Amino acid sequence: MPSSCQETGSTQFLLFKIALRSLDLDTAKRCLDKVCNGPNKDIAILYSCALEAQSMGNKDIILKVLSQLLEQADTTTPPEGANLPAIYRTMIRLILSDIQENKTVESGILDTLYSIFQKALNNAVKSKTASEAAADGTLKSMWSTDEYDWFSRNSYNLALRALQHWPPQYALHFSQLCVQFIKLYPSESCSEEELENLNLRRSFCDYICASTCIVLARGHEKMEDQEVAKFGQLQPLRRIGDMILCADAPTATFLLVLENLINHCLRIEKHKIDKIARWIRVLLQKSLQGDLDRAERLVYQILDICQRRAVGNEYPQDELEWIAASLWNLGIDKNCAGDYPGSKKWAEFALSIAGFVKDGGQLESLLQGKFASLRTS
Repeated sequence: MPSSCQETGSTQFLLFKIALRSLDLDTAKRCLDKVCNGPNKDIAILYSCALEAQSMGNKDIILKVLSQLLEQADTTTPPEGANLPAIYRTMIRLILSDIQENKTVESGILDTLYSIFQKALNNAVKSKTASEAAADGTLKSMWSTDEYDWFSRNSYNLALRALQHWPPQYALHFSQLCVQFIKLYPSESCSEEELENLNLRRSFCDYICASTCIVLARGHEKMEDQEVAKFGQLQPLRRIGDMILCADAPTATFLLVLENLINHCLRIEKHKIDKIARWIRVLLQKSLQGDLDRAERLVYQILDICQRRAVGNEYPQDELEWIAASLWNLGIDKNCAGDYPGSKKWAEFALSIAGFVKDGGQLESLLQGKFASLRTS
């Protein structure tokens, strides 16, 4: 056979097939590399390799073929009849079978598993977007509701498993994936019972995220922004914030997690300040009891919020009144204890907050009168 013919995809596929049946795995891998990296890549031949590998049942070869196939699928249109969701499911099942057989799981395997789920999610979103953009309805997504359900359930189960056996970040990763797949469900085709189950599963995922953030914060002086940022939207963040308020966590951890959550929420544009203001009240109240550096940072943050709020989304007035009164009381306590510089600082903070209370200046005037009579030395 001429050397030019030996390097063609069809020839390499035949050699690959023979090598597999002869259990010559090294030759099979070399043939597969030539199919993937040859000058005339043919994704149809790669699909044939995948089917052949699956029929022989060799996990390593199957995973290698499917990995190559998915890489090609990112840039090449799959042949007619190709089912990418099924490929993702097959890869996940193969990896899960290895995990179940081995009690100790390396982080690299978990990273690979998470990566496949993430690629599946990206493909599902891309496919749904393209299908919805086709006005004539001729482009049908290969992702059905059953597929969304399979990936949602399995990512949820992995999140639960991660809580018991794996590093905490994997519980966070897989619960976030579950939520993203739930968002893809066509709600109009779901029954009331199905929607209720989906909402319950999503709430559990939110709780897992909140719990995991607390665990991660215990090991970090400052929790990384991306750990919170991955929650993505304000509504899940609000539910998580409420869960954190009910969490039985050490005070330092509680304050750290809540502060990071508030900071991230404030970076989301066009959000309502009402519930965040309630979190700020809790955080300030606890900080004033022993972490005055954090309390001072929070006061500056509140003042900045008040200056930036648009009409119709102002800081709640009752919260401002409570903050001004609390800061003033701290100033009085400092004064009684003989800490006159500290007294002056916190009293001035109270005056600054009172300036944003829309009561015709009554509270600010009242505090100014009392401020003039404070002992300063």
